[in-house]
Amino acid sequence: MYPEWPGNDDAKTHDFTAGCEKDEEGKVKPFVDETEINLPPSFKEFQRETKIWLRPVEYIREVLHEQEVNRLKKERRRQMRTRKTIRKQNLMALSGHTPEDIPAEQMEFLNKQISVHVTKESINANPCVISHLERLETEEEVRRRKEEEERKAAMEKQTKKKAPAKSKGEPIPDPMDEPQMIKVPIENSLDLGFSMPSYTKWVTSQFQLAKDRYMTDVDTGEQIW
Repeated sequence: MYPEWPGNDDAKTHDFTAGCEKDEEGKVKPFVDETEINLPPSFKEFQRETKIWLRPVEYIREVLHEQEVNRLKKERRRQMRTRKTIRKQNLMALSGHTPEDIPAEQMEFLNKQISVHVTKESINANPCVISHLERLETEEEVRRRKEEEERKAAMEKQTKKKAPAKSKGEPIPDPMDEPQMIKVPIENSLDLGFSMPSYTKWVTSQFQLAKDRYMTDVDTGEQIW
């Protein structure tokens, strides 16, 4: 039996590193699970029979590092092609052709020092699983919320929500009747461009399919994604 969740406020102040093993610098050592896991053949092909376990942030940093190195290599190749073109134009100028003026932006690009030696530690990885947009409820959402509150009250054998007591003067408005601030998750497409094993891309594609076709749960009728 797991202990009862104390609540988000208590969890924020709880020290989850208590009792964990620490190194000489006082940093908590990551937990290592030695359990043998049977992985599909595509994973072994992808890893060339070598297992390298990474935590999510470390994996994302690996991917971002690879993308950054490829971007710099592509930029340096473009710089070399530009220098080659200008060198050709200068040679043609010796034979009587009028050389073209080099724009300031292009000259700045040619003088730029491009190094492909990027350390993984310099890559800033801040993964965001789900982002939210804060907005006020619409009139329809307010109506559905109030109906849901009344339905729950009725199920708990309580009286339905009564209107605020009227005073002799103007009626006192109920703050809950006004639109409340809500957080709406921002839906994004799943990224299949990462360097992943075949089976991982297949699973991701199935989630994307469920999202694109608005598939619903057979019991609740709500959308899966």
